[in-house]
Amino acid sequence: MDPMAEAQRMAMLAAMQSVTNIPGVTIGAPAAAPGAAAGALTVASTDPNAPNPATRRAREIYVGNLQGALDGPLLRELFNSVLAPFCPDPATNPPIIECKLDSTGRFCFLETRTEALAAHLLDLDKMEVGGRPLKIGRPKGYEEQYGKMMTTQKLNMAQTFAAQLSGAPTNVVQ
Repeated sequence: MDPMAEAQRMAMLAAMQSVTNIPGVTIGAPAAAPGAAAGALTVASTDPNAPNPATRRAREIYVGNLQGALDGPLLRELFNSVLAPFCPDPATNPPIIECKLDSTGRFCFLETRTEALAAHLLDLDKMEVGGRPLKIGRPKGYEEQYGKMMTTQKLNMAQTFAAQLSGAPTNVVQ
């Protein structure tokens, strides 16, 4: 990119940042976002408690066998109170970020703040609520998609690291 275009882009970034003034949001260059198009602008959260979007599948939990009388806010409150001991500050950063309740009210999907909180929820499988044992588990397709992706990423990182150590080219599979 030529120096003139770069200077214009930086001036535009500064102007956008001064106009935006959204607490916890920074407008920045693509260096903060791997894979972004050259010259593209990105919006990144500066909130240290914001969950990582890349781990969303690992933080999502299925809860089934619900009573029809339970609604989203009530379920969220229930699971926030159960998971509160595992959070440093559950009042300002509740463990449950989102509760998507099915229109029939028979099941929901919960998004937790961290992968560890999701693992704690899995331990509550068969917990009785309103005389019914809840079915708590990973959503369908979790293992196939997220697990495989993580394995592939780890393999790529290991191959790249080995190549850097030896100074030889690597055969990283994408």
